[in-house]
Amino acid sequence: MSNARALCPQCKNEVSFVTQGRVARCPVCGFHYGLSEPPYPGSFRQDTERTGNPFLQFVKLMVVSVLVLLGLGAVLAGIFFAGCALAFRG
Repeated sequence: MSNARALCPQCKNEVSFVTQGRVARCPVCGFHYGLSEPPYPGSFRQDTERTGNPFLQFVKLMVVSVLVLLGLGAVLAGIFFAGCALAFRG
């Protein structure tokens, strides 16, 4: 079975890391790092936020939407006033 090759961060060679238990080791320079199990799907913060209170999620969405619209309105008002100042500077 062929192992995938990867770049060793210490010796900068493209090597096939040797796996021994829960440790992968570079055969050229001896650099090693620990292997771990991937987390289960429910452990991510974004997954726990999705299952939170739907009302609070709605309120957060509305607050962000209102702030974006206010920012856009401020930019448009600035453009309008700058255009009026240039048009009527006569």
